[in-house]
Amino acid sequence: MRVGPDRRLYMTNFNTRQVLRFDGRTTSVFIPASNNEINSISRPDDVKFGPDGNAYVADWDNNRIVKFDGRTGAFISVFATGNGLREPNRIAFGPTGDLYVGNAYSTDVLRFHGGTGEPYPAAGQSGAIFVPGVPGPFNVDLDVSPDGILTVTQGATNGVRFYDAHTGALLGVPDPDLTNVSDMRFGPNGDLYLTVYANAAVLRYEGRTGAFLGQFVTSGSGGLNRAVSMTFTCAWRHHHGHGHGGKHCPGLEADEDADNDTASHDKHGALMRLPF
Repeated sequence: MRVGPDRRLYMTNFNTRQVLRFDGRTTSVFIPASNNEINSISRPDDVKFGPDGNAYVADWDNNRIVKFDGRTGAFISVFATGNGLREPNRIAFGPTGDLYVGNAYSTDVLRFHGGTGEPYPAAGQSGAIFVPGVPGPFNVDLDVSPDGILTVTQGATNGVRFYDAHTGALLGVPDPDLTNVSDMRFGPNGDLYLTVYANAAVLRYEGRTGAFLGQFVTSGSGGLNRAVSMTFTCAWRHHHGHGHGGKHCPGLEADEDADNDTASHDKHGALMRLPF
């Protein structure tokens, strides 16, 4: 799941082949299931909003990344295909706008140019291969920090790995024994947060060194059970005389935000609280 430029919550539904949108009161279909082989998605496993404000979906069954209009959900194009894409299950945009993709089938991490969708491999690699064969049997979770650190976990086993997001070089394995990671995100403060499915907890690591900082959400807290996914609300910047300002969601400018602001104005530090 992901908070979009309009500060609504977006979530992929793998089985119904849809991307859903929530505003805290209602649920709607943002990207519908379709029988059209060109502009449909089959088994969407992740959705992210790019620097251009459009929605990018990891299309598992069709082995591709598909781009949709970030406001309407209308199909725009097949953004990336081939070049090693095989059952993509996680995507993330890096600080330079490039798109990183985790392959469930091969456990490779691929990289595509953020503007054109062209393959952008690491030195010595072919196709779009950026990090070949992350150790483990299946599924790759990943995220990229503003400092250019690519974090990767192979889901069930083999801990968390830090890579250089520019070269693909392994920087370290800060927690080699961690298992059952179901999602990861760099938070607004730069730290890395991971959901652990079996422990029903959220763990926190220092974003540059990987040092373990403890449980951020303790096991079972608030009824948490089988933690699967998480996201952060958009950063909120308050300018004098206005409750708006600053580009705090992907693809959202300050004046666009002012015209479309229906969310709560409660503020917690640099984070905005959504109405749900």
